[in-house]
Amino acid sequence: MNPLSRVYYSGDATAEYNSDLNQGDDHTAADRGEEGPGLPAVAAASWSFQATTVAPGSLALDVTNGQIRQRFQMENNVVATRLDFNQVNRPVVTEAFRQGSEQEFKTESFAQSASASGLLDVLVVIDTSGSMKEEQSNLSTKLMPLLSYVKDADWKIGVVTTDPNAGCLRGLIRKGDRNAEQLFANAVNAGIQGSGNERGILQAVNGLKGECNQNGSWLRTNSTVAVLIVSDEDNCSAGQDCGNVPWARADYLVNYMNSIRKVGVNARTYGLVWHPTVTQSACNTAFHKASIYADAIFRTGGSWGSICESDYSNTLQAISYDLSVILKTQFALQYEPYASSLKVYVNNQLQKSGYRLTGNVLEFTSAPAEGSSIRVEYEFTNEPPKNEFFLANQVDGSTLQVYLDGAPTSAFTYDAGARSIRFNDAPMVYEIKAVYRKEGELKSDFQIGNNANPSSVRVSVDGKATTGFSYSSSTGLVRMTKAPADSAAVSISFDQTLTPKLSYPIYAATDVRNEVRVYDAKTTRAIPVRIENDQVVFQSRDYRALREILVVYPAAGSDALKVDLGRAVLEDSIVVKGEKSGACAPALFTVNGSEVDLKSCKFQANEGILIDFSYAAAHNHIFDLGSLDMDLSQYSWKVAVNGVETKDYSITDNQLIFPDLPMHSKVDVSLFKVTH
Repeated sequence: MNPLSRVYYSGDATAEYNSDLNQGDDHTAADRGEEGPGLPAVAAASWSFQATTVAPGSLALDVTNGQIRQRFQMENNVVATRLDFNQVNRPVVTEAFRQGSEQEFKTESFAQSASASGLLDVLVVIDTSGSMKEEQSNLSTKLMPLLSYVKDADWKIGVVTTDPNAGCLRGLIRKGDRNAEQLFANAVNAGIQGSGNERGILQAVNGLKGECNQNGSWLRTNSTVAVLIVSDEDNCSAGQDCGNVPWARADYLVNYMNSIRKVGVNARTYGLVWHPTVTQSACNTAFHKASIYADAIFRTGGSWGSICESDYSNTLQAISYDLSVILKTQFALQYEPYASSLKVYVNNQLQKSGYRLTGNVLEFTSAPAEGSSIRVEYEFTNEPPKNEFFLANQVDGSTLQVYLDGAPTSAFTYDAGARSIRFNDAPMVYEIKAVYRKEGELKSDFQIGNNANPSSVRVSVDGKATTGFSYSSSTGLVRMTKAPADSAAVSISFDQTLTPKLSYPIYAATDVRNEVRVYDAKTTRAIPVRIENDQVVFQSRDYRALREILVVYPAAGSDALKVDLGRAVLEDSIVVKGEKSGACAPALFTVNGSEVDLKSCKFQANEGILIDFSYAAAHNHIFDLGSLDMDLSQYSWKVAVNGVETKDYSITDNQLIFPDLPMHSKVDVSLFKVTH
């Protein structure tokens, strides 16, 4: 994908665009609502427009001869321009490998405690739409009820919101954190500015994957995994507001959980939702029944409570108890045994039945009694330890990080030809994890157009000037000698030559526009022009950059102290000053549409009067979005007027059209990629 570019013009619009949107990359973190380590989601394209263009005006009134004089300079057609680009942010890829050992025999021992023990990873998915303030507050003080039956477990709690634009992990609280309750409250009180189209199923998977974290997923090997969804609406708001995308259904979450754990065994979904079995009268503060969330809860063997409860303690205690049963009946082994080699002892008594093995999870039909000792003996893989591990992608070696059982190491070499990590000696660890970005994909070419003055081009990367580039006026490309790093800010400034400006505003009243005369202010030579509406238009042969122009025309009407400015002005912008008498207080003159009455200012009979003002030069409700050569069904729009999201618009032929807009409205438009 191409870098995002922000273009600063001298006009009213700032446009941010991506010229390669039609490639349809839906495998990157950004396309899934993630954007790499610790970074929020980025819009594929965005624009900002001002509906009303306000321009300044100035003229001089000669009361003696009833003439108005207006001066201006012809504009220079060389414009200083700056284009800002963001380098692409390649997704972080995590690959994990298990180390083998030859004919290993393993014994593991466990002690059954009164409170459940073992590894427990819980992901809380919190709705951040505008109606969730009280519900967030209710949950934020309930860490202890959630841990009531599993407080002795080695627990972690991750928190993610239902808005993909907020990233894939908001907070991570661990057992042993001194301020765990405050950290949990901070993470759950996530605010109510999130998208009204809640995507809890997508975010649950994003949160479990943790692909926006530098070290990959935060889930621990062999942990019991639970997802708690907290929302007063369904997935995709009403259950159908996401279109036909995979994460519009519960299958997306259920299938992913089943790919990392055994659903219903050591992976379950829970909910604080408006369950389909609950009537509206019993849950009148919720907005949509959570049919999709309820499906995920049912299919994974979880439980639920009402989002409308005034106190969530009972529901959270019930969830905690359910998790404790899992932890008391299930024991995750370090390796996956050969089933035929498995021997299970409870209080040193060999068990012939009453348990089952699923992968590396040993599950008892009934939990061993409190205080029981459990011993498991087994054999596992006869694969010899390896010192070389092959990666699925070509790696940017400068980004490669390797971890041995979670600890970083530099004792390896990367073979780019073989795409492999090599160690001198086979590391005697359980897991080798490689975290990296793919080779290539970084952009070194940036389009600025072919009208730049080559000697004026300047480039900086992350605020630091560089000379490592070239510019071709034939292609309009700035080519960097070395591609900037991921997410780098690339700023390119230059002078560009534009078409000379030949039209300039005048402020003559309509009935005197045929009497307008135009002169070169220095030579006083008359210049032939034509008048089009409220503009004086020069011939191209008369254009001179910065040429001083004098425009003279009669004051309209019989009263010289009633000045018609030829257009509606902004009343609070008018400043009136006599060349001898000085400023006239605003309270002494009146404004009626385009007419300013100066009689009360009491100017001297023969002095000139200067009038400065501002006026609405244009007011638009149609805005050009430029070239959008793409399948727009793959993108979602977000349009806001004065900061408030709206649906009252249409998009036709790459134009954004509103029925009407208030004066001085600010319009912000963003385009986000969705996954089909």
